[in-house]
Amino acid sequence: MKKLLYFLPLFFALSANSQVIMDQYTFVRPEAYSITWDTHTSPILQVPSIGDAQAWDYSGITYNGTLIEEYLDVENPNFEGSTNCIEQETVDVQGLSLTGISYFEVNASGYFQTGITANEFKEYIGDAIPAPYGSPNDSIIFEETDIVFAFPWEIVKFPSGYQDQWADTISWKADFVLKLALMGTEPTPGYYKQTAGVISEVVGQGTISLPNGTGTQDFDALLIKTEEFRIDSFYLGDQPAEPSLLNMIGMSQGQDTRIYSYDFFIPQMKSYSLRLYTNATYSEIIYSKFNPDFEEIYLGIENETSTFNIYPNPVHDVLNIETEQNNHNIEILDINGKIILNEISNNTSINISSFASGMYFIRLKGNNKTHIKSFIKQ
Repeated sequence: MKKLLYFLPLFFALSANSQVIMDQYTFVRPEAYSITWDTHTSPILQVPSIGDAQAWDYSGITYNGTLIEEYLDVENPNFEGSTNCIEQETVDVQGLSLTGISYFEVNASGYFQTGITANEFKEYIGDAIPAPYGSPNDSIIFEETDIVFAFPWEIVKFPSGYQDQWADTISWKADFVLKLALMGTEPTPGYYKQTAGVISEVVGQGTISLPNGTGTQDFDALLIKTEEFRIDSFYLGDQPAEPSLLNMIGMSQGQDTRIYSYDFFIPQMKSYSLRLYTNATYSEIIYSKFNPDFEEIYLGIENETSTFNIYPNPVHDVLNIETEQNNHNIEILDINGKIILNEISNNTSINISSFASGMYFIRLKGNNKTHIKSFIKQ
């Protein structure tokens, strides 16, 4: 069944080198874009190690399914200021098939959900009620409504890096009408309330190896450990619905559903590059999603394991380069892939004081090899 607001993907970004961070410069949120995930349900992947300077090898992952997420421009005036939205987002309200739209915003403080549009929904539930109490006309009807959060729900906090933590919760409600023959001929108004939350910690940074279709690429990455939860509540009038009534129609009061995952992110991804869903103790992978589109984010660059370093990062004026290569070709590209500096030299420093603030890539070519790192100009 489809869901209106389920567990939201967490989106992360970073700067290269040992000081890995995510902020508004490295966190790319186009107004409209789509992601095609490769998915797998077999618990065949290794649980990632945590800590600094890790090397995660997922170059051998294979998948047997796909999942498409499409984010669109925001046209609803009630959500003016939101960055984008995703249609057909769904929440499994204990077997009910609700659909709608979720809205998101990115700013200097983080990545947020700003609200929901709940579509009108009707489902007949008489078959779920034990005889002789059920009726073919028994139903629950949700009204179409825009739910604008009073305070945007923080999914990702900016700036964040290794060992940073954040947590936030949000509550929203959707009105419904319950029609049950056992309660009389008049429909009973009520509402569904959801309390959702996310608890996240950046538990690792290092290098992740991923397949690129023809081989393997290595990227600097963050590892985020996440717990997401949802608590369902049902009200008739202004009072909590009786548990015995909910049990009769196949529901329960205060059901607590939780999802646990490890999320990897590399620079400029529109979402996490690899998400590993785990059991409650984070000791076994039970489902995974892999975003194979990271190649285009890296502008078609072959990113071999780096043998050069840059510092400081972030940088104000002079970017220093450490490399064993001589007479190398240095290119600096902006986040759109435009080359804004191209020189062949043995220089070990570059003055970038005239650059605008933001994220850039430095590409080093020499000895028949190409390497790349990202940096932040402040």
